[in-house]
Amino acid sequence: MEDKELKTLTNCFESLSELDEQARQRVLAWLNSRFLDESSPITPNTPTKPSSTQPEKEIETEQTTELDIPYEHLSELLSKLYPRTAAEKVLYTSCYLHKKMGMRFLTGRVINDELKKHDEGVRNITATINALIEKTPALMAQLEKNGATAQAQKKYVVTEEGKREIMQKLRLLGKK
Repeated sequence: MEDKELKTLTNCFESLSELDEQARQRVLAWLNSRFLDESSPITPNTPTKPSSTQPEKEIETEQTTELDIPYEHLSELLSKLYPRTAAEKVLYTSCYLHKKMGMRFLTGRVINDELKKHDEGVRNITATINALIEKTPALMAQLEKNGATAQAQKKYVVTEEGKREIMQKLRLLGKK
């Protein structure tokens, strides 16, 4: 096994060890869906433990919270949800761009440009997104980074927990 591969496995093991079982399942499910193709000998359904330790009920590893945003324009959404922090603005805008604009992956630039159109831009978009990533549970996730520099463009998604948060706020407003 190459040193790089062993280092990656060690890093993954250490990172996953810090998570609770449900979070670990979500991370592994996402990694499986992201990196394994149908021709791979390892599939998401391949047992990783002996079958005697497998639970009788199948655990749902992929959850999908349907985003149902009842507002056509971002300005309406922001005025109704009244974000108090830059992180809330970014999360709400990311959900809006995902649902209403059909964007599967987002960049900090796209998110902040949309916010600036409504005079709501944030000073440091990367730090704000990182705060959402570092929350427990994470409300956004970084998928990839194009380039080796700190300024390289990164692709982000809203996590299931991030989607649940905005939907809960909308329900509290009586909109869903």
